[in-house]
Amino acid sequence: MGRARLNFHGPVAAIVACLCLASGDGAGQPQSAFHGPHPGAGHGSGRFGEATSEPLPSVALESAKYTIAPEQLALSAYAISEPALSEPVISVDDFGAKGDARSDDTDAINRAVRSLNRGGTVRFTPGKTYLKRGLLVVDRADIQLWGYGARLYSVVTDEEARVKGAARVGIQLLAPRTAVYGLTLTSNVRKRLTGHPNASGVHLASDEQQVIDARFEYAGIFARKARRFVIARNVVYRSTADGIHVTTGSSDGLVVGNLVRETGDDMIAVVNYGLGEPTVGNVLIERNDVSGQYWGRGIAIVGGRNITVRGNKIARTAFGAGILVHSETSYRTANVRGVRIEENDIREVQTLAPDYNPARRRRKAGHGAIDVNGQGAQQVSGVLIRKNTIQGTAKDGIYVRGNACDIDISGNDLNRIGRTPIHIDSETSLACRIACTANRLGRAVLSNPRCSAALLPGMSAGSVTLE
Repeated sequence: MGRARLNFHGPVAAIVACLCLASGDGAGQPQSAFHGPHPGAGHGSGRFGEATSEPLPSVALESAKYTIAPEQLALSAYAISEPALSEPVISVDDFGAKGDARSDDTDAINRAVRSLNRGGTVRFTPGKTYLKRGLLVVDRADIQLWGYGARLYSVVTDEEARVKGAARVGIQLLAPRTAVYGLTLTSNVRKRLTGHPNASGVHLASDEQQVIDARFEYAGIFARKARRFVIARNVVYRSTADGIHVTTGSSDGLVVGNLVRETGDDMIAVVNYGLGEPTVGNVLIERNDVSGQYWGRGIAIVGGRNITVRGNKIARTAFGAGILVHSETSYRTANVRGVRIEENDIREVQTLAPDYNPARRRRKAGHGAIDVNGQGAQQVSGVLIRKNTIQGTAKDGIYVRGNACDIDISGNDLNRIGRTPIHIDSETSLACRIACTANRLGRAVLSNPRCSAALLPGMSAGSVTLE
């Protein structure tokens, strides 16, 4: 196929170098522009305006000021080919899709997908807006959705938004080697939803799947049971839950070069539910630019193994950590084994109010800019925190607590720290150590009596490697 090719070598523990429509009645009120039934027909009363916005005749691209040029991140650096059309190429218009932002094109788009038995490209016409009222399902292998210059407008009702899983917002990638390239999806959901694949902009749930150069407004990216996946060069804006969420059996993936803004929870998260040893992992989170969410943390590792968080820009996390590494008994998440946090730029942690805050939350979590915590019997171990820049925090700069073992904190630069630059509140021993070396607060070299000078010989954070 002509799709972007992902070349993993060896166990993909070798991937990551350690790396608008209106309805109304009466004089002066716009009449519904929908062709056929109102979008709420058959779905309760079809109300809008509380958890959702009223569909409008033209839908502004709110995130237009956020752009990612392909040259900003060369996929070749990760042994990935640039997206390309694969034969046969079919158009959704040939299957009855109107692309007029008024007609419900869900069935027509799904018919186009089902017409491909041996893979190919389903193409959306540039300049058109395709309204959808249900899920788009790609359940046959080797099919890619090609949407450069085109747009999906996903409409749900207030009633659907209130019921977990009933808001059928996005695209379901359920088969191997399926992809979304260049498509913009805008949802009319406006209130924070409980995380569910149906409420995401795209759901990855199989092997060797890719989402590249796409844009999601009021929806996010959800990877569940995804393996050998690529999430690259996407814009995620005001998602109603996590911006990019990797969970439940997902492994061997790249989350690189994405821009995430003003999300309803963590901007990027790896979450491994289930106490005990982790099954989610081997993920590189690199060169992403995340800022300004109204709840949650910047980048969160909550259970997982072999995770690299490197070279990211993280700013304006109003209520929580810039980078959080936790194992939580309260949410029944797994242990954390082997995390590298290096060369990230973290700014304004719990110092500024969010510009966009529909939940009207105010309470701060009290995290450090980098916050490491193993709760109860759960453990976080093998964490390297190296060469990060931290500027502007309300609380601690780096906070290590709870059941956290074998932590190496080295070469970090900190400035404008509200409390303790490096706060250690974990029990240390010869078998479980925390090392702090060459860290600075401004020009001053930091020391902490709870830290040892060096880790035990042979101890290192777990890692993933890109070949």
